[in-house]
Amino acid sequence: MSPIVHCVRHAQGVHNLSHTNHHLSDPELTLLGEEQARALGARFPTLDNIQLILSSPQRRTIQTALLAFSSHVGDDSLQVVAWPEVQEASGLICDTGRDLHDIQAEFEKLPVDFVLVEPGWHIKQGKWAPVASRLLERAQLARPVAEPAT
Repeated sequence: MSPIVHCVRHAQGVHNLSHTNHHLSDPELTLLGEEQARALGARFPTLDNIQLILSSPQRRTIQTALLAFSSHVGDDSLQVVAWPEVQEASGLICDTGRDLHDIQAEFEKLPVDFVLVEPGWHIKQGKWAPVASRLLERAQLARPVAEPAT
C-alpha cells in the first residue's frame, strides 16, 4: 500500500504580517502562528499513523512541525527530518534559510535531524535556484514513489 502524504504549509510567520517584513531572513512564527500550529496538531487526521515528519530547514517550518506534532516528536519517538528539497521556492530574503551550522545550533536540543541538509542549501543558486527547471527537479525528489499496479 502506498503511503498517505499530507502536505502542510507553515503557520503564520513574522514575514506574513506585512510586505515590509519580507526583508527578514528566515523569520520565525508569530504568537498567532504558534497557536495555529498547535491547533493543527489538535485536529490533524490519523495522528496515530504518522511515520515520518519532513520539514524544510527553515525556522518557521521546523517550528510549525515541532508544535503541531509535539505528541509524536522527542522522547525516542519521531524526529522532524529537515529536508531542503521542500524549501520555499522564491528568492525573497524571507524565503531564504540560514547556514546549516546556525540552524542546527538553534534547534540542537530539539528532536530535529539535519543529516539530509547540505551545506549551502540556503544559497538560492544552482540546485537551489528559484527557477522552474530546478523547482521541478526538487519536486520530483519530493514526490512519493507510487507502487506499481498489479
